[in-house]
Amino acid sequence: MSNQGSISLDEFSRKKFMQDRRYWKHLTSWWPHRNDDDVLLMAFEQMKIDITGVIKRIADFIKIELDDELKTITEQHASLEFMQQNRSKFDDLLMREMSERVAYLPP
Repeated sequence: MSNQGSISLDEFSRKKFMQDRRYWKHLTSWWPHRNDDDVLLMAFEQMKIDITGVIKRIADFIKIELDDELKTITEQHASLEFMQQNRSKFDDLLMREMSERVAYLPP
């Protein structure tokens, strides 16, 4: 079942990512820097699988001591539940509008 004005993920990816090479160029431009001391490449999927491990990895990268209290607070604030309960703090209007314009997404 699809919503009016929506397109399938397959159609979107074929039309946008295969035709608009800027997206892939941007992603691949970071690959040569993956081992640079000031670059930390991560994927959203990593966060979904192991948020605690990702938080520890980021803390190590930016050299922040991650005690149990900070780890607990960070895990709570990184949760979807927290973000949904605090929607006004996570307003993505500017990002969404830019994504719609740049990626030609339906509003």
